[in-house]
Amino acid sequence: MSQKSNPIWEYFSKVDSNASKAKCGACDKLLSLGSEKLSKQSVHGLKYHLEKVHKELYASYTEALNSRRRQAEEPPAKRTRSDEISGASSFVQLSIPACNERSSKWPADHPVVERIDIAVMDCIIVDMLPYSIVSGDTFKRLNFADPAGVHRYQLKSETFFRTSLMPATYDKIASKVCQLMADVEWISFTTDGWTNPIKSC
Repeated sequence: MSQKSNPIWEYFSKVDSNASKAKCGACDKLLSLGSEKLSKQSVHGLKYHLEKVHKELYASYTEALNSRRRQAEEPPAKRTRSDEISGASSFVQLSIPACNERSSKWPADHPVVERIDIAVMDCIIVDMLPYSIVSGDTFKRLNFADPAGVHRYQLKSETFFRTSLMPATYDKIASKVCQLMADVEWISFTTDGWTNPIKSC
């Protein structure tokens, strides 16, 4: 199959300033074609990028590729204009929704969003970081879930972690500790006491 007829170019475009590179239409990443000469170029790296980074788009690419191969294997007399239109319609129906889905933000109750929120909260608690870290410019640039893909996670505000998720996390941990305490026969506490000579007791 020639490069011109390969459906992979529905997702990538040639780079004018560098004939050996192709740019991903979903994340703008530049990928190597192996050579500046057309006859020596390969799209293997492009297909690998779709498969690993843009799985929905890879599924639509695979379907389009298989459809074209089936059409090429059919005897010319059996192929009709309606078959070609039908195949193109199926390809459009598969690829456009996938692109739209990846460009939209996940809702607040999405399972992935909830797991990311908990992970950020754990980071703040375990490393004793200030809540204000989520308001920093560098932290906002992080692309959770898929660093090379489209930003679909909407980062929560400092207020959310401070007033909503932290109390819920505290209640969960406190309940777990109480459960553990109820199952033990004895416990031992160690304290560190100190006095401030400046202030009177």
